[in-house]
Amino acid sequence: MSFWEYVTTPTDGHLGPVAGLVISLSLFVAAFGILLVIGPGMVSFSSRWRWVRGRKQAGPQEANLRTELRVKVGIGIIVWCLTLVVSLLLRLVGTPGLITRWLPTMVIVVLPLLGGYVVVYRLFFFPRYLEVCRRMDARKSYEPTPKKSSKKARTEAPAKQKVRLMPGKVIIVMGLLPVVYYFVTAFVSMPPDVPAQQHDHLWHQSGTLLTVPLGYLIGLVISLGDEWRPLVPLLRVQRK
Repeated sequence: MSFWEYVTTPTDGHLGPVAGLVISLSLFVAAFGILLVIGPGMVSFSSRWRWVRGRKQAGPQEANLRTELRVKVGIGIIVWCLTLVVSLLLRLVGTPGLITRWLPTMVIVVLPLLGGYVVVYRLFFFPRYLEVCRRMDARKSYEPTPKKSSKKARTEAPAKQKVRLMPGKVIIVMGLLPVVYYFVTAFVSMPPDVPAQQHDHLWHQSGTLLTVPLGYLIGLVISLGDEWRPLVPLLRVQRK
């Protein structure tokens, strides 16, 4: 049996023990993603400077950069796990297309692509942006600040890091991916043992809807570091 035949072979509309185990593990991993997003112990504050993982070296820009990576990866984990769970639960609908392994396979294939990009970003791009952020924080620390009353200084809350969860890249990919999926799969016969004219289109429509969160994931991951990306050439010029 070829891989394509395995993916498109009906599974009799049941989850099975493997699918049930995958759903349970996915929910567990999604809970980890939630902790990663809201974990208060990852970043704490001390006067004007931020303590990041026990180091008093992170200024506002560096803290924002680290928070962006943590929050976007955490949300990516949550969305991907829930999308996989939905793709598996659609088998219970029992229609010819949805009881195949097509939709879960589509979701699983996205994972190594996104995971690989995050690893490349963390190893090669993140250090450059980190250097830019530290230079900006160092320059900011030398700028004179207006004097504030001691009462106002005590009551002033530290600035919170802002992470854009709907940047332009997310909107573009969320709009393009469903359209591409719809027209590409419109020419695919699934499952192979059912004539094309007898196909119900519920699997097609459901797959198109599942590409919306997948498009969100892709756009969210490739938007990592967008705020600091244009500043890297300026840093190179300053070095020269």
